[in-house]
Amino acid sequence: MEIRPIQSGDNKQMARIIRDSLEAVGVDKPGTAYFDPSLDDLAKAYGQDQSSAYFVVVENDQVLGGAGFGKITDAICELQKCYVLENARGQGIGRKLLEQVIVSSGEAGYDKIYLETTEVLAQALSLYESLEFKHMDAPIANDNGHHAMTIWMMKDLKR
Repeated sequence: MEIRPIQSGDNKQMARIIRDSLEAVGVDKPGTAYFDPSLDDLAKAYGQDQSSAYFVVVENDQVLGGAGFGKITDAICELQKCYVLENARGQGIGRKLLEQVIVSSGEAGYDKIYLETTEVLAQALSLYESLEFKHMDAPIANDNGHHAMTIWMMKDLKR
């Protein structure tokens, strides 16, 4: 199993993982990653500059999952599109991806990492809590368009 930056050849597999994951829990609706215009070309979307990155876990040429981060402000980035293939869950892949994103976002100069999620993604929620993401009362204003998310969390990267 290898964690590496996304490549253009990974786009189709990763978009399918994200869409399938959201469909499975009934969150394939506007205001979620399901309708992000960049979803079918994540390699391009996250390859523009050093303020963002996207990583995939690959085994035997199959993408098992991915996660990335993007800039909100100079000090705060957002965890974005953290999804794992359904039959690969429960093996620590999500944790490894998040650990990679946390380290890389800190190395990119961010002080904090923010995320938005929903209660139907309960397994992910417990993972975020175990990695010291703290609940917030309201979202940070940003332009990601994910107005359907109801849980907001933040982690201090400078501890």
